[in-house]
Formats: sequence, C-alpha cells, structure tokens
Amino acid sequence: MQTQTPSPVPSRARMLAKRASVLVLATAALTWPALYNGQPFFHTDTSAYIRGADAGVERFTHHSTAWSLLASDRADDRGGRATPPAASISSVKDKSVLAGRSPYYGLLLYLGEITGGFWLSVILQACAIVVSVSLALRAAGIRSWPVLPVAAAFLAAVTSAPFYASFLMPDLFAGILILGASVLLAVRRPLPWLDNIGWFALVFSALIFHNSHVLIAIGMLFLGIVWNLRSGWRNWRGLGLLFVAIVAAAGAQLVLNAGISRIVGAPPLHPPFLVARLIEDGSGYRYLRQTCPGSGFAVCGYVERLPMEANAFLWDPDGVFAASSPEMRRSLAAEQVRFVLAVLNYDPGGVVLAALKNTLRQVEMMGLENFQYEDIGKGIFERKLPAKHLAALHRSAAYRGAMPTQAFSIIDSVALWGAALFVIVVAVRAGMSAGRAPITVEIMVWIGIGVLIDAAVCGVLSGPHVRYSERVQWLIPLAALVVIAGGYLQRGTMARQAAMVAGESPATTGVSAPIAPNSAPDPS
Repeated sequence: MQTQTPSPVPSRARMLAKRASVLVLATAALTWPALYNGQPFFHTDTSAYIRGADAGVERFTHHSTAWSLLASDRADDRGGRATPPAASISSVKDKSVLAGRSPYYGLLLYLGEITGGFWLSVILQACAIVVSVSLALRAAGIRSWPVLPVAAAFLAAVTSAPFYASFLMPDLFAGILILGASVLLAVRRPLPWLDNIGWFALVFSALIFHNSHVLIAIGMLFLGIVWNLRSGWRNWRGLGLLFVAIVAAAGAQLVLNAGISRIVGAPPLHPPFLVARLIEDGSGYRYLRQTCPGSGFAVCGYVERLPMEANAFLWDPDGVFAASSPEMRRSLAAEQVRFVLAVLNYDPGGVVLAALKNTLRQVEMMGLENFQYEDIGKGIFERKLPAKHLAALHRSAAYRGAMPTQAFSIIDSVALWGAALFVIVVAVRAGMSAGRAPITVEIMVWIGIGVLIDAAVCGVLSGPHVRYSERVQWLIPLAALVVIAGGYLQRGTMARQAAMVAGESPATTGVSAPIAPNSAPDPS
C-alpha cells in the first residue's frame, strides 16, 4: 500500500501564517510604551496638527469631531463647567495661521481619532518602522527572515524607537527619512520597482510631515551629489529618487500654502525661529543693542526686554512673538531673512561658533523626558485636549509619573553608545575608499551622516532639545545590527564557497546559501 506524500501547500501556508503572526507581534512590540501608558503619548503641539487636519476635513465634508468644537463649549468632566479656552496665536480670524504644523501629518492623527483613541495612528507608525527596516535589509542583500523580526524586537527592547512610534508627533519620520535616504545614496545597483515605490512613499510622507525633514533630505542629497562627483555617478538612481521626492514634497507644500491663502486670505505665517535663536545665542542681541532703532527692524521695539530664551521669545505670553498683535507678528516673520543676513555680516564668527556649539549640544543630548508629563505640560493639556481624551490622560502612566523612563533611558544610552563605538570602529576599518566598503557599512555611514545633519538642523534653527536627538538615535543600534547581519552573511558565503571548492555540498557543511550583497534581494 502506497503512502501519499503530503502536499507542500499547507506547510507553506502554515509557514506564511507563522511569519505573519511574528510580524504582527513585532509591530505590537514597537508600540509597547503606548500600551503600558494606556494611551498614545501627547505633546503640547499635538493638538495643532489634529486641528489643522480636522478643520480641512470639516470644511469639505461638514463632519465634526471633538477637536472641531470651541474650547468654551467643552464641559469639564468634574462638574459641567466649561474649560477655559486656550489662547492661540494661530487664528483664521486674524489671518495668521502658523506654518510648521503639517495638516498632512494631522491626517494620520485624524485617522486615529475617528477610529478611536489614536491607536490606528500608532500602529501605522510602528508599521512604517517595520516596512522601512525590511526594505533596508533587502537593499543590503540580507534576507528579511528571520532578521526582520529580530531587528524589530531589538529596536523595541533597547532603543527609543517604540517611544516615538507611540508619540503623536511626526518625529519618528525623521529617522525613517534618514534610513531611506541612506539606502538610496548607498546602494548603487537597481532596486526592484516595488522597493522604489515603497521608499518613495516613506520618504515623501516624511518630507511633508515636517519642514525640518526637508532640510535633512536636502543636506543628504547635497553630500550625495558631492560623493558621486568623485565616484563616477554610480548611484544616479538613488539620487534621482531622493530628488524627485523632495520636488514632490515642495509641490505638496505649495498646494497647501495656496489652499490656506485662499481660505484665510493670507499666506501661512512662519514664526521667526532664527531671529529668536540668534538673540538667545548672543550675536543677534548684540547687533540690536548696537544698531537699533537705526537698523529699522520691527524687533527693535522690544530690545529693552531682551535678551531672552528662544522659546520665551516665541511662545510665552510675556515674550515677543506670541504677545504681539497679528500685524506685528507678520512684520517679525517677514524680516527674518534680512535680520539673519545682517547679523551674519555683523558677527560671522560668533554666529558660526554658536551654531557649532548648538550642534554638539544636540548630538550629546539623550533621554525620554517627553514621555513623563510635567506640570507645565499637564496644564496645557487641560486647556487643549477634548474631555474624552483628558479622562484617559488622567489615568495614563505618563500623567501619574509611572512610566519607566529613567530605567529605559539607561538601557537606551548603553545600547546607543555601544553601537556608536562599534559603528565608528567599523567605519574607520572599512575606509569607505572609492566605494570598496561593504554595502552595509556604506548604509551605516550615511545613517551617521544623517543623524549629524539632524543635529545641525535642529540645534541651529530651533535650539538643542532632547527629542530632536532621541527621535533618530535608534538608527545607530539598527545600523550596527545591519552590519553584524551583513558580516554573518559574508562569512556564510565564504564558507559555502570554500565547501564548494573542497567538493562538498552546502548541506554537508551545515552552511546555508545566503544571497550575495549585490544580488537581487529576496522578496520574502
């Protein structure tokens, strides 16, 4: 009696189901801080993103949410009293809608709002990490399985990535942008068209989510062009895709500006970040003291109240920008470029030295303080969040001071510095000369460059803040992991080749047959 050979289809189906289950668990692992907190994490700027998207959706669909209601119409949970409205300098009535809080990212949060509790937003952000890591592994010639779930678990266990996946802010996408740009600038062979589409979607999304991401991409593109000038334009495809994504994002911003101008009656207002930064750093203040009122700047009217910190200058009720009339705010914003050029001409050395100091301070900053709410933030949330979210906020671990941020900051720091040391040693040993380094090392070096550009952009333009560093520092341990996986791949290939020379099959040596780094990546 013959026995039938079992069909391989059920076995393959079980394998795919198992892998899908593991990836779902890996994605969930990247949201563990939100699960532990009982709610995704808010920032004091979160409401501006949601309200921007909500206002657009309400205008075209007449569908309102809790974010659409006036603050004075919201009832306090504890006694039915109205919550006092929060003063806002972004006002349609005053024709002074602030730029910089992207309604495009607001739409991602809006999806989370209408589906309940912002959990969908957090899941999509975690999925963005998984997809970007998968594409990076494929580009490096590393099989996604089982490295991808290992990488996701590693990121969830020892880096800041899960916290920023759980954060209702676009910060996570700065890291995803740097990872995508690093792959596009490092890999010289053609990528599969599906991978190119995936990278374009991720990079384009990151670019339209925050203006700082555009500056990072432009900086990396510029250095990529410089690198290709000496290496023969071997990576024109990656340069081209990154350039197209930047142009497309610029087009999306123009469309947004035109829409705001049509609805509001005036273009978006760009806060004078650089004016505030130069005044805090000292060069701008000294220039004003010496030249006002003759220089004719609107900020001269406030010189007796200076100097002050940049954040106070911009946002404090007793500061300058937020405390001014709508007309004065627009004047302060309009003179920003002229003021920067005047200060550069007045004290170029002081401006450059301050910029370097701010960049170095930004690089060394680390910590998860944004995920343990302080009293100032709690007060802002009370004014800005709808009642239904406030109830959950009051129960959250971050509100109660119960998030394990201090312990995890230590874990994160140890992993970061260990990975940074490994990355530096590998980069120095590889030499990066004429593109002879392994592709994993080239990706790693571009990631390091991107992290430094992020520090320069944020430290110089906005000032050093811990979240600007932490939002991208998870890339360094990831880069180290990719290099280690690539090294294992190379050793396996060399062992296989040696076995073939000796006349043995890979099966007898116990060595698998991984793909070569420069061959087409496995689609799994």
